Amino acid sequence: MVNIMIFLKRFCIVVFMIFAGLSVANAESYFGLNIGKASIDNYEDANSGFIYYGYAQPNWAVEAGVNPLGYYRFEGFNSTIQIDGFEIDLLGKLPVNQRVSAYAKLGYFSYTLKPELLGVEQNELSGNTLVYGLGVMMDIGQTLNARVAYEIYDDVESLEASRLVFGLAAKIF
Repeated sequence: MVNIMIFLKRFCIVVFMIFAGLSVANAESYFGLNIGKASIDNYEDANSGFIYYGYAQPNWAVEAGVNPLGYYRFEGFNSTIQIDGFEIDLLGKLPVNQRVSAYAKLGYFSYTLKPELLGVEQNELSGNTLVYGLGVMMDIGQTLNARVAYEIYDDVESLEASRLVFGLAAKIF
């Protein structure tokens, strides 16, 4: 499984290097950071984030990055889980006006889940799942973009995760 993860990460890096090298009218590359609150079934909400690189055209974008989905505590037990992973997404954008766009997101999340029960670390679990969501983004000046989104991670070891995020992205060219 580790070899597949390494291959997928390298493959995504190569794909984004190719996208970054494309010289197409109205294309832009950007780095971004989303932060927010995530929740998983019966666990307490956790702080969550997504650090990513993106390549966008006027009506679509591709994003990939590191996604620490959160560190969760289970109420009533001395149990926690930590979820980290790599994510690649395709965004379909619908412009509302010159500065604001609504978007839908569909992607792939490759994760590692680290459980701890009664203070004892358990075997690490890993897998892949679908991520999807809806959001709104707004241009702030020439180089910044702000967004808010609601995202759902379909099946993380039989748990459904969701999060509300706020983010900023800075255009690099």
